[in-house]
Amino acid sequence: MMTEQEFDALWQRAEATPHTTRLLEEYPAWRRQRRRTLGGAASLVAVTAVVLPLLTRPQPTVNDDSYTVAYCNRPDMANQYWVDMADALLMEV
Repeated sequence: MMTEQEFDALWQRAEATPHTTRLLEEYPAWRRQRRRTLGGAASLVAVTAVVLPLLTRPQPTVNDDSYTVAYCNRPDMANQYWVDMADALLMEV
């Protein structure tokens, strides 16, 4: 003879079997979808992290007088020569 507790345990197992089977069948597709979603979100964060500083960087203006150093591959010429040359060229325009 089966007790009421044994009957309830068998009943719960019988009810859970179809749900367990369905979940096991759907898990691989769910996992692929989750990986795609997380990959897309990670890509969006990476692109935002790269583009946002480029968009928020202040752009130099024409009237900016902060050009105090000039770089040249001719070491025999002083930096001040190139600064003066650039200043003269800019003043002619």
